[in-house]
Parts: sequence; structure tokens; C-alpha cells
Amino acid sequence: MLDTLTIDSFKPLLNQPFQIQVSEEQTVEMELVDVSGLPTEKRPVYGFQKAAETGQRESFALVFCMPPEIERLGQAMYSVSHAELGELGAIFLVAITQDTAGIYYEAIFT
Repeated sequence: MLDTLTIDSFKPLLNQPFQIQVSEEQTVEMELVDVSGLPTEKRPVYGFQKAAETGQRESFALVFCMPPEIERLGQAMYSVSHAELGELGAIFLVAITQDTAGIYYEAIFT
């Protein structure tokens, strides 16, 4: 399912909760706090055509916020689901920053 999702699939879900399966016993809730496109002109193409030329989706990033009282997760693949989209599959999440609101995790889609 992940390969069919685009930035436009996630924009309406901004500020909504997503369920992150941390282990067989634990699921945590993270809020989607940012959905943004990634600049294509700054990324090398390495001999391949750009996504717009091939009809592929443009690259984008999602940022999730997890409450600060939950133990920080290591960067890894986590099963992610959403009430509207259902089970999305495994997404690679990386902690990028932290503040009083929580710990922020980023997922990049290319």
C-alpha cells in the first residue's frame, strides 16, 4: 500500500493520530505534524529520469510527534496504521528533534 500513497494522501490527515506498533505488546500514538514535499532540484538523479518525467510520485516527508513521556524509539522500521487509511505497512522512522511537546520522528518517501 505504501507505494501508492502520495503527499496528497497525507495532507488531509495532518494533526491526526497514527498508531505505531513498537513491539508485539506495545503500540504508541503519534500525531502527524508536518507533511512536506522534498526539493527535487537539489537531489542528484544519477542517470535516472526525474519522477515527474516518469510519472512516479514526487518525494515527500512526514513528521510525527510522540508524547515526551514515552521512551524514545530507536531508528527502525515500524508498522504504522491510521483509522482512515488502515494498515500502511512498515515505515522507517528516525528521531530528528525533541522539545517540550514531544519527540519528533521523520519518514521519507521517495
